[in-house]
Amino acid sequence: MFKLLLHVDTADDRLGVALRNAGNALKALSGAPASIVLVANGPAVQLLGKANPDHAASLSALMAQGVVVRACGNSLNDFSLFPDFLVPGCEVVPAAIIELVRLQGEGYAYVKP
Repeated sequence: MFKLLLHVDTADDRLGVALRNAGNALKALSGAPASIVLVANGPAVQLLGKANPDHAASLSALMAQGVVVRACGNSLNDFSLFPDFLVPGCEVVPAAIIELVRLQGEGYAYVKP
């Protein structure tokens, strides 16, 4: 199985690049078994909001295709954001650093756009 871990931690267009990476991977894999996880922490969690005109639709479309999006709970707290701020379907993990290490230990290839 193809395992891809995308990590975004800045509030610039790296989330857009990561979303394009995920979409391109899905397209290239043509339905082959795959697990794609995007983990956002730091300022990047602010870009996962359901009201974000730049990324909300792309996030929803990718999650509908099986991409998993996880937001760091510590980062949400740092920016005074709550889970209901996120695009529906985004998951909250307690600490992104633990999630990143865990997924790499499970054989996910780490990519940081």
